[in-house]
Amino acid sequence: MSGTIWLIVEGQNDADIVRAILKKRYPKTRVESLKPPEKNPNLAKLAKHIEDLIKRAKVRRKKGDCIAVLHDADLLSNPDNRADYERIRQMCEKYKRNVRLVVANDEIEAWLLADVGFCEWLKTPPRNCETMKQPSLHLQSLLDKASKPKYRIENLSKLLRYVNGKTHSPSLQAELDYLADKPCVK
Repeated sequence: MSGTIWLIVEGQNDADIVRAILKKRYPKTRVESLKPPEKNPNLAKLAKHIEDLIKRAKVRRKKGDCIAVLHDADLLSNPDNRADYERIRQMCEKYKRNVRLVVANDEIEAWLLADVGFCEWLKTPPRNCETMKQPSLHLQSLLDKASKPKYRIENLSKLLRYVNGKTHSPSLQAELDYLADKPCVK
């Protein structure tokens, strides 16, 4: 039996997307998400609570579990205001023996646009969208054109069942490769 990945995220969508991808790549691994305790979590709230969330994950972690912090890079949509991103990076650096920082370039939706199964369902070729500004908007446009459900939290489980974990995303592939020999996925 595999371990658990304690995934600290800025919002529930991110946790659900990663859970769907990992379910296909490492089906025995559990993904437990932790997010900021306030309503409508976001990156600023993640930065505010990052150390407490890491400490909570460390307390819950058992032997063989992994801890990761995930957020969007947002470099193309928010290139100037980087204080929250830096705070998260610094906290992950402080706990680097226990925590892996995972940054989705430029938004996690780029990972969906690179997933082979998801794109087959959308009838669009999978591709690396990591340098695209706001891939979330492109994703919504593709869903609209294909008359698929809107990209909303209430529809996410319907959309994610088409993810197969085969990716054209270099950043996601690097993280999947990193996990390959970790006890939390074995």
